[in-house]
Amino acid sequence: CMSMAIDHPSILERTRLHYKNFISDDKPSFFLKVKYGNFRTPDSKDLILKTRSWDLGVRDGSFLFYFPRKHHSSLAILDSNLNRAVVYTKDSDSLLLLYLLPEILFSLILPENNALMLHACGVISNKKGYLFVASDGGGKSTIAKLAGGRILLNDDRIIIRRKDSCFRIYGNPWHGEIPMTSNDSAGIDKIFFLEKSRKNYVLPLKRRESMVNLISNCFYLPISKDIKRKTLELFFHISEELGCYRLGFKPDSSIWRFLDELA
Repeated sequence: CMSMAIDHPSILERTRLHYKNFISDDKPSFFLKVKYGNFRTPDSKDLILKTRSWDLGVRDGSFLFYFPRKHHSSLAILDSNLNRAVVYTKDSDSLLLLYLLPEILFSLILPENNALMLHACGVISNKKGYLFVASDGGGKSTIAKLAGGRILLNDDRIIIRRKDSCFRIYGNPWHGEIPMTSNDSAGIDKIFFLEKSRKNYVLPLKRRESMVNLISNCFYLPISKDIKRKTLELFFHISEELGCYRLGFKPDSSIWRFLDELA
């Protein structure tokens, strides 16, 4: 559970609407404070990683997430305990708070809670949870669009968590092409790694191949040895305890008939 304190009334309301189905009464384990205004741009010597959308740096023991934009750059300063962050931003559209920044922060928080976030589509069918893992353009949103009346957790990002003796998948508000997400969850029945094909087929995968596919599709920032260890342990248990398969699928309604028959 993340607490978000925002000192901009209109942005606060927009953020509240975006997360309305995910608001919790639980005690927060992470505190995010958002301030609108100027900040000190990180020096190049602070930076340790550059991506297409943001840079990661370290300054005085804190982690810096810098989001360079032409007129509305932002900076998030995350403490070394990974439970508090202050965001300085000029982003009047609040898109950073609705999507990118929370995804990054959750990718760091989740391993501490026996959980991960994957590039995946999650669907509940007949009370069973199905996880469809793929990179961008791999067919996640296609599977979601063909799901019919089944419960769609998310078409692009799914949280997977070990709870008690089983793994569950959870919806979240950071969707892809389909702005329909659910706060529901389900125990995982099968994990499918998607592959577009001229026919529908399924092949069981060995543990090593499953782990490689999971790691390559995870929101994963190994900024500490502890996060790296916990993440790899979760991957190991997922691949060992759950059924993982290569799913070739035709992009039409026959895929769900195929999966229902498989079930």
